[in-house]
Amino acid sequence: MKVQTKTVAWRRWAVLLAQAAITCGLSAARLDGQYAPWALAAVALGGSGIHGAAALLGAGIGGWLFFPFQAGLRHIAAATLVYSAAVCFSGSRISRRPRFRPVSCAVMPLAVHFPALIGRGFTAWAVCLAASAVAALCVRLAEDRERLPWLLVWGFAVAMAPLTVDGFSPGRVAGTWLTLLLALWGTREAAAVGLAVGATLGLTGGRPELVTAVALGIGGWAAAQGMRRSRRWAAALFFLAAGLVPASFDADSWDISLFETAVAVTACLCIPRRMLTVSSPTGGQRLSPAPEQNRRLGAAFRALYESFLPQPEPEESPSVVFDRAAETVCRDCQKRQQCWQQHREDTCAAFSAACPPLLARGRGLAEDFPAPFVQSCVRFPALLQAIDREAYAFLLRRQYRVRMGAVRDLATEQYARMEEVLLSEAVPAQARPSEACDTDMALRPREGQTLCGDQAEIITLGDTVYLLLCDGMGTGEAAHAESALAVRLLRQFLTAGIAPLPALKTLGSAMRLRFQDSGSFTTIDLLAVQQSTGQATLYKYGAAASYVKRGGSVKRIAAAGLPAALAEPREDPDIAAFSLGEGSVAVMVSDGVIAQGDEWLQNLLAGWDGGPSHRLTARILAEADRHGGREDDCAVLVVGRKKSGAPRVRRV
Repeated sequence: MKVQTKTVAWRRWAVLLAQAAITCGLSAARLDGQYAPWALAAVALGGSGIHGAAALLGAGIGGWLFFPFQAGLRHIAAATLVYSAAVCFSGSRISRRPRFRPVSCAVMPLAVHFPALIGRGFTAWAVCLAASAVAALCVRLAEDRERLPWLLVWGFAVAMAPLTVDGFSPGRVAGTWLTLLLALWGTREAAAVGLAVGATLGLTGGRPELVTAVALGIGGWAAAQGMRRSRRWAAALFFLAAGLVPASFDADSWDISLFETAVAVTACLCIPRRMLTVSSPTGGQRLSPAPEQNRRLGAAFRALYESFLPQPEPEESPSVVFDRAAETVCRDCQKRQQCWQQHREDTCAAFSAACPPLLARGRGLAEDFPAPFVQSCVRFPALLQAIDREAYAFLLRRQYRVRMGAVRDLATEQYARMEEVLLSEAVPAQARPSEACDTDMALRPREGQTLCGDQAEIITLGDTVYLLLCDGMGTGEAAHAESALAVRLLRQFLTAGIAPLPALKTLGSAMRLRFQDSGSFTTIDLLAVQQSTGQATLYKYGAAASYVKRGGSVKRIAAAGLPAALAEPREDPDIAAFSLGEGSVAVMVSDGVIAQGDEWLQNLLAGWDGGPSHRLTARILAEADRHGGREDDCAVLVVGRKKSGAPRVRRV
């Protein structure tokens, strides 16, 4: 969802350029000056499409900027092989396996660097294996998007490690800061994180240095133990462990290492405590992960549709029409040898010339073939009849494959959505609501109708208020039934604890199946507002524009996508996030309200001086009458933030 749809292309190019720039920067994170596992992981995560190509471009530029000539060529070759593997296996069952991308990131560098490692010692082989392991580990960990920022910090810490100012290294400070931050975050594997970060920092020089790995590993373990008491206690233990270990090993510049540790500890302690608490869309409560049983069920559904819904076979060539017709008619013809051996090229050229009009018309005519061929063929009428029969069968098979492909895609999407719902995190519904929102809604059918084709619902679950609006196609009983069905199903999903996005995508895939039979569709508009914080998220499947009033300004939020039944499979709804401060108002309407434009509605909201939500709802409906609102069904939902007071729901 975008306020201005013209910025879509610019944003896409900005994302691609940022991806290329990040991959280029990660190419500077070199182990032993020969390997850049973080850049290879970025290429693998980009996939086989344009994002993968952008990452490959960044890796190529990074190989030219940061590597010596031969090492740079090997780095670019490894990145190209990783991207080529993603392209070659795209869409296959192998590419959907969770180990495919990590394994490709581990194997491709080994394949490229193997000739250069022949005859070298154990250390060179160990560094190469370590780089491959780091690349595979980064890809595996990055599947959880929450870990992606930490992996980027890790990579850029290694990239900056060789840069020193009087012995002081910003890269080592960043790695130390990352280890302590994850320990304060509550990560149980802080010791393992410290060992991994320290080992890679130690491999940036000409020879491996294990002191950094030991120091950060012990520091991470000590900080994890200290978190049992307090944050400051954990930071103190980390400083003592990580800062004094280099001194106990008589390492060079241990005083600089102690200073770097102090800087990292100070930077971590300056982070506000609330930022170290994992935020969630439910008022700051962390969502509980899906039970292990749900994970097994999700894996079973994925295995089911992968097994029973194989990839379609390659499309049949039209030449089979002429081959089968000729095999039937020309088998015992006296001119068979002359047509199919002596003048084979002329016969094939005649069939090629007749193929386009034959497939376009569905049957062949004598004019479709060259005149010399028609005159020389002694069984042309029988051949033409056989070609017509085979063309009819060929077109039926093609139509069948198209329909089966559509059914296969819809069924695959259904199973994938079911897996997504099973693996989604449950939304807690027992949280204590702050009752800081005033809500209201009103529905009015088209003039002359008794049933409204627009249906709405306001649902309060814990601290979150959901405003749901569905607009069925057309008016009357059929539109009412479609929109009421969508509202009922989505309400059941939300009250069952399913998060809005997987609930909407599951409902959208079901509506696409229903559209194949009924031919009708419904727009979906869902607004989720946290009463305690005012954070709001708006989801749209082809719905009319919504409006947010803050002070004297009004923001119009329009959808760029289609209704759920008309959208492409796997297409997500348009999403917009914003903050609804005290005194602010959000308004959702159906297209009947703004049938003749919405400038009047924006002016009305800009001049609204506050008051109960039901007054604003009634005023919008009254003004809509003067702007074509009687010609279609109308629905209005309003939510306003206030300092206190219980939500008020009014249905018309």
